[in-house]
Amino acid sequence: MLKIVKIGLGILTLISLTACSDQDRSTMRPAENNSNHITKSAEKNRTGHSLPTKHNYLKIVVGSPQNDYSGTEVSEVREKFGEPNEISKIDIAGTKRNVTQYSWSTLSPNTHASAITVQFLRNRTVGKAFVASVSDSATTVSANKVARIKSGAKYQSVLKQLGTPNGESVLGIGTPSHELTYLTDEKGHAVNLTFIDNKLVNKNTTKIK
Repeated sequence: MLKIVKIGLGILTLISLTACSDQDRSTMRPAENNSNHITKSAEKNRTGHSLPTKHNYLKIVVGSPQNDYSGTEVSEVREKFGEPNEISKIDIAGTKRNVTQYSWSTLSPNTHASAITVQFLRNRTVGKAFVASVSDSATTVSANKVARIKSGAKYQSVLKQLGTPNGESVLGIGTPSHELTYLTDEKGHAVNLTFIDNKLVNKNTTKIK
């Protein structure tokens, strides 16, 4: 069923979590396997495609008005990811348009995320996100190290200091932004860092469940 949701800056990850049903949430994390062996059938979704991976997520290009909305086409994303678990309509703050959001909550176990979402306008990608998950293999960053990151810090500089984030969201329309999520402990405490024009403009703590 198509759902209508309204979002603003920096909460694509929240939409990714709330847009999934309780049943979907139960499948977000891979089941434990004592042999750590994943069969080929387990790596396929219901349409026969390989399950979405972080590797393929990173290949998705986010378009914007500045680059004539030249993001990855919806057909290419569906070809790599298969059918989404949910499709919804989202209003983007600062624009008069709503976009179509595809959400995948059944992912490759090695993705280390609870969901992946991609937003489309004119059949082109204008936003994407992967939602951090708490697991034994999740990496963490010292809260003190994150605290030393000051407002105005450059995006690439923060990545160099903190490493690969546990989650992120990228939005190319409205107020184009990039949000990074870092877990600070194994209990799910985390910090969200929001960048506009490659500069840090907001830092807030959160809890990943």
